[in-house]
Amino acid sequence: DIPVFKNVLGIQRALRMKKDLQKRGITIMTSSQDMNFVAKIFDQVYFMQDGTIVEYSNDIKNIENKPNIKSFIES
Repeated sequence: DIPVFKNVLGIQRALRMKKDLQKRGITIMTSSQDMNFVAKIFDQVYFMQDGTIVEYSNDIKNIENKPNIKSFIES
């Protein structure tokens, strides 16, 4: 993980960058174990285990039926 995303200014900067790229039709794919960062920035989350996608959510705020993603965010 890139340390700049650990602070509020870094998260705000990443949000601005994401919105700008979305307006241009560009998709961002990021790998991170910092689920707090992921929950704040991204629209979709893929949970991988042993190189395989085992869970997917296109709504990070509605993860009640996504036990792997939920437990990782809450840990």
